[in-house]
Amino acid sequence: MEVLLNEENNKNLEQSQHVYKLISDTSNDGFVYRDHKTDKVLISDKFRKMCGVTGKDEYEICRKFHESIDEEYVRLYLMKMDNALKHHDDTFEMEVYLDTTKRWLRVNIYFLYDSDGKISSQINYYKDITDYIDQKQQLEYWAYYDILTGLYNRNYFYSTMENLLQKADKEGENIFIMYVDIDDFKKINDSLGFEYGDELVVKVSEFLKRYMSERVHIARFNSDEFVIGIYGGEFADAKKIYDELKLRTTKHFVLNGGIQVFITFSVGVVKYPQDGKTVVDLIGNADIAMCNVKENGKNGICLFENSMVNSFIQNVRLESLLKKAIQEKKFELYYQPQFDAITKELRGFEALIRWNDEAEGFISPNQFIPLAEKNGSIIQIGDWVLRQAFSDYVIFRSNYGFDGILSINISAIQFKEESFETKILDLVDEFKIEADRIELEITESIFIGLDKRVLEVIDRLRARGIKISLDDFGTGYSSLSYLKNIPIDTLKIDKSFIDTMLDEETTSIITSSIVSMVQKLGFETIAEGVETAEQLEYLKKINCKSIQGFLLGKPMSFENACKIL
Repeated sequence: MEVLLNEENNKNLEQSQHVYKLISDTSNDGFVYRDHKTDKVLISDKFRKMCGVTGKDEYEICRKFHESIDEEYVRLYLMKMDNALKHHDDTFEMEVYLDTTKRWLRVNIYFLYDSDGKISSQINYYKDITDYIDQKQQLEYWAYYDILTGLYNRNYFYSTMENLLQKADKEGENIFIMYVDIDDFKKINDSLGFEYGDELVVKVSEFLKRYMSERVHIARFNSDEFVIGIYGGEFADAKKIYDELKLRTTKHFVLNGGIQVFITFSVGVVKYPQDGKTVVDLIGNADIAMCNVKENGKNGICLFENSMVNSFIQNVRLESLLKKAIQEKKFELYYQPQFDAITKELRGFEALIRWNDEAEGFISPNQFIPLAEKNGSIIQIGDWVLRQAFSDYVIFRSNYGFDGILSINISAIQFKEESFETKILDLVDEFKIEADRIELEITESIFIGLDKRVLEVIDRLRARGIKISLDDFGTGYSSLSYLKNIPIDTLKIDKSFIDTMLDEETTSIITSSIVSMVQKLGFETIAEGVETAEQLEYLKKINCKSIQGFLLGKPMSFENACKIL
């Protein structure tokens, strides 16, 4: 009787094995069948291929398969197996990674129990999910990292810092957050193009990555803005990163085609918990501190102070008022006369924008022009100034016979606008003003890098007769040798020279040298900010051609300008 039962069991086992082998051989997935009563193992060919293991010995193949799995997954498998057996579960599922074939497999384990509740057999069903995992990891990468630089993106940085804030509270640690911005990045994009701008951002990010660690987390927030979170330590840790970043900027970054770019950084820093209780507040305050650096000349680092918030709020309010003023054309032009230094004959007028807000009163151009340049509204403001100045000039000429020079300040952003040249020439034609009566005042920043397109535009405008004046000489990148490379007609000596030239011998020598060289180069000189008769006499002595300042004429309204004509 016992012999008959054994024969029957063997027959059933062979039939079961045959069924499972037939299923596995006709499937795209792999199978391992194990009979727990006889310890017989059956492996499908698809499983062999998945494992990258050859041979006929099923036990040896299974052993090599388990060796190729990371220990973490082996421990997880044993834990799930033990849990399933304790609860008499029919199945469980997990994912494993094979080091041998670099593939991901999803395994579903199924158990069959006998009437006594013991496992009679087991089937492991393997599916290759490498493509799915790769796609999932790619999506996770996109969710956490900036595609261009490989740094954290904004969302993941917020999440990381939220966790670190909680940790800092428990451990009584500080957290420093640095807001890092590339100065004048828009100029790089405008002059070289976005492709080069992106390349520069990548090079900066590669430099920053050297600081990444368990304590230091770095994210790219906007096109040229990075945020660095430092867990623990002191302000000196943030300062060290900034100092090394600043040292790097003493050398140029080399872009494709051998283009060399020099840059600087403005950095704002906050400390947790003193400067904010949430990640949003901390990053916002770090941004405010960075903006404070921008407003004070750029290329520096600043630790946040609460007083900066009031200044920031004021700027936000001013920006709102400015937007309204542009829409409603609430500006007006004042005119400051320019005179021949010797004869005191009227050379012309410089058009100066003024804004007198109904609620705020007089708002200085030194406040709103930098803001307009930052938010791009300087183009609209500049367009209004040009049209109003041309219109006023027609009245000066037709009503009072004025044929002097009309000087108009032009922002570097405005000048580099694609349509600027056309705008100027169209206005000359529309108002029928002789081109050589128009003088465009630009600052040295427009010549940074001696951009070929800028020089070509200036050459074409001058060819039409329009004069180009270099304003505020002596306050930026000035050098006398620099003058020989730029196409201008007039050079304006900054007021800072005029204020001290009678008291400081060095300034006196420099001022005299400027006038002498400019004359030899064929330019006209105008001294700004002349306020005393002694200053005028000295300027006459060194042969400065023209003057402008309170001594002979303050900025005046259009109506008062008409009166002096």
